[in-house]
Amino acid sequence: MPACKLFLVADEYCDGLKLQFNNLIQLRQYEGRPHFAHFNTSTYVPLGPRADFAAAFRGMELTELKRPLDRRYIVNAIYSEDTSQSRKELTRILEKDADFLKLITSSTGSNRALIRIAKVWTQRLGGDHLSSDQYAKVLAESMFTLSPVGHNPESYRIFEAIEAGSIPVIALDQAYLSHACGDPLWRYRETGSPIIFIDRWQDIPRVLRELISNPAALANRQEAVVKWYREFMKRRMRAMEDTLLS
Repeated sequence: MPACKLFLVADEYCDGLKLQFNNLIQLRQYEGRPHFAHFNTSTYVPLGPRADFAAAFRGMELTELKRPLDRRYIVNAIYSEDTSQSRKELTRILEKDADFLKLITSSTGSNRALIRIAKVWTQRLGGDHLSSDQYAKVLAESMFTLSPVGHNPESYRIFEAIEAGSIPVIALDQAYLSHACGDPLWRYRETGSPIIFIDRWQDIPRVLRELISNPAALANRQEAVVKWYREFMKRRMRAMEDTLLS
């Protein structure tokens, strides 16, 4: 008879450490350094993009990803702000920081950012929410995608942005550092991810302005992020297959 494999999913708050059978878990979503120590026999499986996004993105039938400076938006920020203090801080900057507002305003006065912030997270989509098709198009037209810590620093948004050629920006701020999972994105950095990691959201205007000022380097970074992502996912899926077949 085939051996049973336990796969721990949706452990956003890292409560899995409390499970009596945690030493039997062989596959898991979400991880961090404490998990790496406690679940030393488990294989980490990335979230990847959501199925509805993947279907919408395929439906766009793009022959190639747009280069950063050919995109309509400099940045997008789409989230509900009640799930972390990091998101509330980012909202304040997006709405009131003079340097950021100057960055996203073109020479003709048009707004080059797509910002949709809901006060409260809900599974029911309202009028302020984007459909899967709209969301996929926004990512495909954005140079950068802001990805603040929510219930967990790892989110579908990171994978969806890279699929669309939009470079994720992640703040390793206090909300990240104090998360129960303990440095959940350590594996990204240690595999050389070109994702943009900053110390705090206040640095956003300066960092993005510096990146945009060098078009060639920005285009190279976009290519590097996509290449890293494909190799990263390939390695993780191979590890998952090896675990399932062992």
